[in-house]
Amino acid sequence: MTADYDSIHTVRLSRRWGWGLASLIGVLVVAMLGWRMLDVAGQRSEAATLENLHAGLNRLALEETAQGRTLHRHWLQANPFAQLRWQAEDYCGELELLSQARAGCWYFWPAQHWVVHRGGEQAGAVDGMRAWRLRAIPERSQQAARTNDGQPAVSSDGLLAVELEQISISQLQVYLQAEQEE
Repeated sequence: MTADYDSIHTVRLSRRWGWGLASLIGVLVVAMLGWRMLDVAGQRSEAATLENLHAGLNRLALEETAQGRTLHRHWLQANPFAQLRWQAEDYCGELELLSQARAGCWYFWPAQHWVVHRGGEQAGAVDGMRAWRLRAIPERSQQAARTNDGQPAVSSDGLLAVELEQISISQLQVYLQAEQEE
Protein backbone atom coordinates (compact mmCIF):
# COMPACT_ATOMS: atom_id res chain seq x y z
CA MET A 1 0.00 0.00 0.00
CA THR A 2 2.82 2.40 0.68
CA ALA A 3 4.18 1.86 -2.83
CA ASP A 4 0.82 2.90 -4.32
CA TYR A 5 0.61 5.91 -2.02
CA ASP A 6 4.15 6.97 -2.95
CA SER A 7 3.45 6.72 -6.68
CA ILE A 8 0.20 8.72 -6.35
CA HIS A 9 2.02 11.35 -4.31
CA THR A 10 4.81 11.51 -6.91
CA VAL A 11 2.28 11.84 -9.74
CA ARG A 12 0.41 14.65 -7.94
CA LEU A 13 3.66 16.47 -7.18
CA SER A 14 4.77 16.12 -10.81
CA ARG A 15 1.43 17.48 -12.03
CA ARG A 16 1.73 20.50 -9.73
CA TRP A 17 5.24 21.19 -10.97
CA GLY A 18 4.10 20.72 -14.57
CA TRP A 19 1.15 23.11 -14.16
CA GLY A 20 3.32 25.61 -12.33
CA LEU A 21 5.98 25.54 -15.05
CA ALA A 22 3.35 25.79 -17.83
CA SER A 23 1.71 28.72 -16.03
CA LEU A 24 5.04 30.50 -15.64
CA ILE A 25 5.83 30.03 -19.33
CA GLY A 26 2.34 31.30 -20.23
CA VAL A 27 2.73 34.42 -18.08
CA LEU A 28 6.14 35.14 -19.62
CA VAL A 29 4.80 34.77 -23.17
CA VAL A 30 1.86 37.08 -22.42
CA ALA A 31 4.20 39.64 -20.82
CA MET A 32 6.57 39.53 -23.81
CA LEU A 33 3.68 39.98 -26.26
CA GLY A 34 2.29 42.86 -24.21
CA TRP A 35 5.70 44.54 -24.08
CA ARG A 36 6.08 44.18 -27.84
CA MET A 37 2.59 45.59 -28.46
CA LEU A 38 3.42 48.64 -26.34
CA ASP A 39 6.68 49.11 -28.23
CA VAL A 40 4.95 48.94 -31.62
CA ALA A 41 2.22 51.31 -30.43
CA GLY A 42 4.88 53.81 -29.32
CA GLN A 43 6.65 53.59 -32.68
CA ARG A 44 3.38 54.10 -34.55
CA SER A 45 2.49 57.06 -32.35
CA GLU A 46 5.88 58.65 -33.03
CA ALA A 47 5.53 58.08 -36.77
CA ALA A 48 1.99 59.52 -36.78
CA THR A 49 3.07 62.65 -34.90
CA LEU A 50 6.00 63.17 -37.28
CA GLU A 51 3.75 62.69 -40.29
CA ASN A 52 1.14 65.11 -38.94
CA LEU A 53 3.81 67.67 -38.06
CA HIS A 54 5.33 67.39 -41.54
CA ALA A 55 1.96 67.63 -43.29
CA GLY A 56 0.81 70.54 -41.11
CA LEU A 57 3.96 72.56 -41.75
CA ASN A 58 3.77 71.96 -45.49
CA ARG A 59 0.09 72.92 -45.57
CA LEU A 60 0.92 76.09 -43.65
CA ALA A 61 3.63 76.91 -46.18
CA LEU A 62 1.20 76.34 -49.05
CA GLU A 63 -1.45 78.52 -47.39
CA GLU A 64 1.03 81.33 -46.92
CA THR A 65 2.13 81.04 -50.55
CA ALA A 66 -1.49 81.03 -51.76
CA GLN A 67 -2.10 84.25 -49.81
CA GLY A 68 0.89 85.88 -51.46
CA ARG A 69 3.10 85.80 -48.37
CA THR A 70 6.46 84.11 -48.34
CA LEU A 71 7.99 82.21 -45.50
CA HIS A 72 11.63 82.91 -44.84
CA ARG A 73 14.40 80.83 -43.34
CA HIS A 74 13.68 82.06 -39.80
CA TRP A 75 10.52 79.98 -40.04
CA LEU A 76 12.73 76.88 -39.87
CA GLN A 77 14.12 78.03 -36.52
CA ALA A 78 10.79 78.76 -34.85
CA ASN A 79 8.91 76.24 -32.73
CA PRO A 80 6.93 74.15 -35.26
CA PHE A 81 4.37 73.07 -32.65
CA ALA A 82 3.53 76.72 -31.88
CA GLN A 83 3.06 77.54 -35.59
CA LEU A 84 0.35 74.99 -36.21
CA ARG A 85 -3.36 75.20 -35.44
CA TRP A 86 -3.23 71.90 -33.58
CA GLN A 87 -0.90 70.70 -30.89
CA ALA A 88 0.12 67.13 -30.20
CA GLU A 89 -1.37 65.72 -27.00
CA ASP A 90 2.07 64.66 -25.85
CA TYR A 91 3.81 67.98 -26.62
CA CYS A 92 5.41 69.09 -23.35
CA GLY A 93 6.90 72.46 -24.34
CA GLU A 94 10.37 73.82 -24.98
CA LEU A 95 13.51 72.31 -23.48
CA GLU A 96 16.36 74.19 -21.89
CA LEU A 97 18.49 71.05 -21.55
CA LEU A 98 18.14 67.79 -23.44
CA SER A 99 18.59 65.85 -20.23
CA GLN A 100 15.33 67.33 -18.87
CA ALA A 101 13.23 65.47 -21.45
CA ARG A 102 10.64 63.13 -19.91
CA ALA A 103 9.68 59.83 -21.48
CA GLY A 104 6.71 59.92 -23.84
CA CYS A 105 6.97 63.66 -24.57
CA TRP A 106 7.65 65.79 -27.63
CA TYR A 107 9.70 68.96 -27.20
CA PHE A 108 11.19 71.81 -29.14
CA TRP A 109 14.80 72.56 -28.23
CA PRO A 110 15.44 76.21 -29.19
CA ALA A 111 19.22 75.99 -28.65
CA GLN A 112 19.57 73.88 -31.81
CA HIS A 113 16.07 74.36 -33.30
CA TRP A 114 15.36 70.64 -32.99
CA VAL A 115 12.16 68.70 -32.47
CA VAL A 116 12.95 66.12 -29.77
CA HIS A 117 11.03 63.03 -28.72
CA ARG A 118 11.89 60.82 -25.81
CA GLY A 119 10.25 57.45 -26.18
CA GLY A 120 11.30 53.94 -25.32
CA GLU A 121 14.58 52.28 -26.11
CA GLN A 122 14.70 51.72 -29.84
CA ALA A 123 17.08 51.66 -32.76
CA GLY A 124 18.35 55.10 -33.70
CA ALA A 125 17.80 56.51 -30.22
CA VAL A 126 20.17 57.73 -27.51
CA ASP A 127 18.71 57.09 -24.04
CA GLY A 128 15.34 56.67 -25.77
CA MET A 129 15.71 60.12 -27.34
CA ARG A 130 15.52 60.99 -31.02
CA ALA A 131 15.71 64.42 -32.63
CA TRP A 132 14.85 66.03 -35.97
CA ARG A 133 15.50 69.42 -37.50
CA LEU A 134 13.36 71.23 -40.02
CA ARG A 135 15.04 71.51 -43.36
CA ALA A 136 13.91 73.33 -46.46
CA ILE A 137 13.47 71.14 -49.49
CA PRO A 138 16.06 72.34 -52.02
CA GLU A 139 14.77 74.38 -54.97
CA ARG A 140 15.50 71.63 -57.49
CA SER A 141 13.53 69.14 -55.38
CA GLN A 142 10.57 71.48 -54.87
CA GLN A 143 9.43 70.89 -58.44
CA ALA A 144 8.94 67.21 -57.66
CA ALA A 145 7.83 67.67 -54.04
CA ARG A 146 4.27 66.78 -53.16
CA THR A 147 2.22 67.32 -50.05
CA ASN A 148 0.61 64.40 -48.23
CA ASP A 149 -2.61 64.93 -50.23
CA GLY A 150 -0.68 64.24 -53.44
CA GLN A 151 -0.94 67.89 -54.51
CA PRO A 152 2.13 69.18 -56.33
CA ALA A 153 4.12 71.81 -54.46
CA VAL A 154 4.41 75.17 -56.23
CA SER A 155 7.85 76.77 -56.15
CA SER A 156 8.28 80.35 -54.95
CA ASP A 157 11.03 82.69 -53.86
CA GLY A 158 10.37 82.05 -50.18
CA LEU A 159 10.34 78.80 -48.29
CA LEU A 160 7.72 76.50 -49.68
CA ALA A 161 8.15 73.04 -48.29
CA VAL A 162 10.03 71.48 -45.42
CA GLU A 163 11.00 68.03 -44.33
CA LEU A 164 12.05 66.64 -40.98
CA GLU A 165 15.61 65.40 -41.07
CA GLN A 166 16.64 63.02 -38.28
CA ILE A 167 19.67 64.01 -36.23
CA SER A 168 22.42 61.40 -36.14
CA ILE A 169 23.00 59.40 -32.96
CA SER A 170 26.58 60.65 -32.66
CA GLN A 171 25.53 64.30 -32.89
CA LEU A 172 22.84 63.77 -30.25
CA GLN A 173 25.35 62.00 -27.96
CA VAL A 174 27.75 64.96 -28.23
CA TYR A 175 25.11 67.36 -26.90
CA LEU A 176 24.03 65.00 -24.12
CA GLN A 177 27.64 64.49 -23.00
CA ALA A 178 28.29 68.24 -23.05
CA GLU A 179 25.28 68.78 -20.76
CA GLN A 180 26.54 66.13 -18.34
CA GLU A 181 29.95 67.79 -18.14
CA GLU A 182 28.45 71.18 -17.24
